[in-house]
Amino acid sequence: MTGLLDRDLTPLSDDDVVAMVRELEQHKRMAVALEHRLYVEVSDRSIPGAPARER
Repeated sequence: MTGLLDRDLTPLSDDDVVAMVRELEQHKRMAVALEHRLYVEVSDRSIPGAPARER
């Protein structure tokens, strides 16, 4: 994903851009789900110094 920040997206077709947006949205949803699981794990383990979950 880091490489895409520096990449010129202008040559991409409309279909390619739409596919990339869809993939990005999928990754964002997965990241939120993983974040939730990790916060639950941190809480269950009572890990000291771990960041508190934002509400």
